Amino acid sequence: MLMKMYGVCLLENAVTDLHKDGINVKIAGASLKHGVYKNPEGGYSDLEQYTAADLSADIGEKEGCTILLAHNPLCFEAYSQWGADAVFSGHIHGGSVRIPVLGGLLSPERKFFPKYSKGVYKKGKTTMVVSGGIGKPRIFNPPEIIYSRINF
Repeated sequence: MLMKMYGVCLLENAVTDLHKDGINVKIAGASLKHGVYKNPEGGYSDLEQYTAADLSADIGEKEGCTILLAHNPLCFEAYSQWGADAVFSGHIHGGSVRIPVLGGLLSPERKFFPKYSKGVYKKGKTTMVVSGGIGKPRIFNPPEIIYSRINF
């Protein structure tokens, strides 16, 4: 596979380590269950919850300094309870339409004014960065790609 040839590590409910000068940082990737996005009928009501216990079952207990990659920011409470130091997420596309001062208008789940649509959020010791991404039609919502450098 071409990606493996270039050293790409696919993190589907997996963890990998970055080491430098005796410092270790873990990068974890969470693949959330389908029911978090759509119900069994394909609709958006009565979606399944995703908890810190689910995250532990999927990728194990949090160890050391851990950066979590998780597509859906709406599960931020679970990520924070699990203990992630930093979370990188997307999914909401900035709300597609952004209303100045109020933020994103609509989530993919057809919910108005999603709590985490684009930007930086804090909960306890966890910081989450939500990218607006590059797809979807947009109004007052420029596309973005997040670049983050890990210095250690």
